[in-house]
Amino acid sequence: MNAKPNIQMRKFLYGFVLAGMMLFLCLGVSGSPAAHAQEVETPEPTSAAGFSWEYQLDFSASSLLGAKQQASSLTPSLNSQGVASELQALGGSNYRLTMTGNQGVEQVRQVLFSPLMAGFIGGAAELEVNMPVGSLLDTTFKLESNLTTGYRWEVVPSESAGFAQAGEPTFTTQSSGYGVPSVQTLVLQPKNVGDGKVKLVYRRPFEPNETATRHLRITLAAQATEIDLSDPNPMVIDTRAGSSDLAGTPNPIDEIPLKGELPASLDWRSAGIVPTVRNQGSCGSCWSFGTVGIMESAVAKAGGPLTDLSEQFLVSCNMDGWSCDGGLTAHKYHYDTLGQNQTAIGAVLEADKSYTATNGSCTEAYNHPYQLSGWQFIVPNEWDMPTVDKIKNAIYTYGPVTAGVCVGDAFQAYTGGSIFSTNESEQCPGSYFHVNHQIILVGWNDADGYWILRNSWGPSWGESGYMRIAYNTSHVGEGTSWVTWAEPAPATYIYLPLVLRDFASPPPGDGIVNGDFESGLTGWTEYSTHGWPIIVNSFSPNSVTAHSGSYAAWLGGSNDEISYIQQQVTISSGAPYLVYWQWIGSDDVCGSDIGEVLVNGSVVDVYNLCTENNTGGWVTHSVDLSAYAGQSVTLQIRSETGPSIYSNLFVDDVSLQASAAASGPIHGVAPSLDASTTQGKTGILAQGEKPQGVVEKRRIKPR
Repeated sequence: MNAKPNIQMRKFLYGFVLAGMMLFLCLGVSGSPAAHAQEVETPEPTSAAGFSWEYQLDFSASSLLGAKQQASSLTPSLNSQGVASELQALGGSNYRLTMTGNQGVEQVRQVLFSPLMAGFIGGAAELEVNMPVGSLLDTTFKLESNLTTGYRWEVVPSESAGFAQAGEPTFTTQSSGYGVPSVQTLVLQPKNVGDGKVKLVYRRPFEPNETATRHLRITLAAQATEIDLSDPNPMVIDTRAGSSDLAGTPNPIDEIPLKGELPASLDWRSAGIVPTVRNQGSCGSCWSFGTVGIMESAVAKAGGPLTDLSEQFLVSCNMDGWSCDGGLTAHKYHYDTLGQNQTAIGAVLEADKSYTATNGSCTEAYNHPYQLSGWQFIVPNEWDMPTVDKIKNAIYTYGPVTAGVCVGDAFQAYTGGSIFSTNESEQCPGSYFHVNHQIILVGWNDADGYWILRNSWGPSWGESGYMRIAYNTSHVGEGTSWVTWAEPAPATYIYLPLVLRDFASPPPGDGIVNGDFESGLTGWTEYSTHGWPIIVNSFSPNSVTAHSGSYAAWLGGSNDEISYIQQQVTISSGAPYLVYWQWIGSDDVCGSDIGEVLVNGSVVDVYNLCTENNTGGWVTHSVDLSAYAGQSVTLQIRSETGPSIYSNLFVDDVSLQASAAASGPIHGVAPSLDASTTQGKTGILAQGEKPQGVVEKRRIKPR
């Protein structure tokens, strides 16, 4: 039995009730717990000739009325797209929301991948396309898919009239990282002219009886040569935001003599420190299962209990935007990094944050009973490939390790009984990452040359959830990392005499780490009320570019938004001035949106973000922090926006300097940017050009 049971039921409750019912209200469906709700009157759309579609989303809810009340604060958002809807009670706690439209494939894509929707590939799905066949030209289907979950699209020959699949499907990964979706391409050949029908299902080949909860039917008046149902706005993972190993920590991997002392085979399952196989379901969260799985073993190996820790905590509470659309190794949240809304660092129990196979939410602080004592990649980077000997040394020394592998359709189809040796590296052609799936290696066998791979697709796959995979196959082992855990030592108090010493001057300051943001989140903590990433390398409008390099901090940009960047620094008497470059773009009036600088939570500088203060480009801003000289403080640069028109505050090249910048703080009047001011600076508007105003953020797409 799966260690993470009832995934589909939980997905109904979390994904379909919350997302599906939110969409129900957003579409303007009204009614009571009756069998049918009234169809929404929507604006008359501009229809695509002869094109129509119907999408049915099945979900569970305690009551229709309760779900409506839960989402009553939402306002209709999809009516303007010409989408009509009807709610139907299927009996018991089961409901079906049916959406219809006729404006073409792009309308379908916008609805399927709306942030309000439970994901189109968030479970088993059916797709039916009906169209006349006037010629024997092929039709190419481009479909959102995720190989790393075990799911894929398959043609149902018995229900596909007049079409047959041509060749094998191909998969194109849309981003680097673990668990990221891909576009699956299928080519269908007409058998003859006449009425044609194509039926496809999205499911796991090793779990063929899963009930579909998403049903999409498309009808065309003419034959199509291409139908694209991929996500129009795929998430892109910033690989620089991944875990970095503990620089300077001695790495015992290099200190163990290679070969000779290692056994010819090892299987940590026999030691009783490997939990039962988990099941990630349709969510691309393999990165969280790899991270959590080896910590569970590390705790048991060190004498602690073989406990069940929460993968959902990492999915819902990470600060990097990682989600069911992928992520990276997340040991830092178990070692030295606070999760969203958390007051302590470490792992959370499964009982406190159970797995739902959705992005979920993180609105409360959880108990963190286990914290790592150390961890490290066995090679410098997460995307480097270690040798077989180094991986074996890590497994021998620390127990099970987590690593990457490139998953293709052959990996999915593995049923056991043999050693997997099909190299599918071409499925992962990334410039950094050469893998797409995170797994756990629990042992090896030199006689037959294979690793013992623990997957997160439940016990129905492979050899009861495991695979014997040949060394050096499909980049297995890329990004291998180990972790350690130790029972916390009891507190010891040592009382020493107080010695006072008169220093001539306070110690020098540590300065700002990564002030130009070119190393991503290194040194910084970022926060956004709406979950936006702050340190980014793409901006809107396109005329905004970083002051130097490629990255800058983007604060504001949404209604009712609090966002900030924060760092622990020491203020020295020789460099007590905080100086940074900023770009203010706003259409708001003064008095609503503000920029601030805080020290230890107290505001030391505040200014309006409004049209009157638009800078029209990059200018310096400085704050005198000499009152904190000699102190280690928490320094925060922050923006707050109101409920209506919002403002943008871009920040770059943050530093501590001996004196204030020449241009000084900007208060009330936009500066005049002459040629001497703008020379050599990127992203500054030409003299007389209209300053950019408020823009809508489009960063990582929420799920």
